[in-house]
Amino acid sequence: QRQASRKELNILIKYSKFIITTNDYLKSKIDKKYQYKVILMPTTDKDMLVPNLSKQNNKRLITYKNGIHLIWIGTSFNLHNLISVISYLDKAAYTLKISLKKSLILTVICDTPLKTRTKHLIIKNIKWSRKNAKIEVLNAHIGIMPLLNNKYNKGKASFKLIQYLSAGLPVIGSNVGFNSKVINNKNGVLVNNKETEWINAILLLSQSDDIWQTYSKNAFASWEKNFN
Repeated sequence: QRQASRKELNILIKYSKFIITTNDYLKSKIDKKYQYKVILMPTTDKDMLVPNLSKQNNKRLITYKNGIHLIWIGTSFNLHNLISVISYLDKAAYTLKISLKKSLILTVICDTPLKTRTKHLIIKNIKWSRKNAKIEVLNAHIGIMPLLNNKYNKGKASFKLIQYLSAGLPVIGSNVGFNSKVINNKNGVLVNNKETEWINAILLLSQSDDIWQTYSKNAFASWEKNFN
């Protein structure tokens, strides 16, 4: 299997009736005279959909009292994005323990385990499978999607963020590409990859049942409105 050449791509763009892309960044890469053909369609599915959010959140709040469970789902190719914020999460774990007496646990669902040392952050590696991912999302409190600011990541469609929202998870994501269209100040926190912003975002979503539940309900509502 091979990718289309630039010449082949230009022919397809010229003669296609519609062109589907996942975000405005990819749309901008198409010749302006053909951009009127573009339909924006972010990728989404219902794999992580929670049938009864209130019931599931009651279970989540039992563990929320003593520990905050972050979840990251991705492939080994994208692990470097997660690694770029591990030191921030480790610092957040220390701050969380001192200020709120809670542990911070990061569950990594991936085909390759995350191998790194931390002082305060608890890392839980789980081999990716559709079943494992769904189980862990149901048990998590916050879904994260850190991204380095580069050309490749600007083209991403924030698929995992959208999955987290469908499970009623408040989210924290880097202000890169389509993430800024998915995250608002009601369903999560958009951060600029600074240590203090990651720490503050985690503390905000960890400080009280009421705050977390409000973000959780807004997360699911934003999925229903924008990505269902």
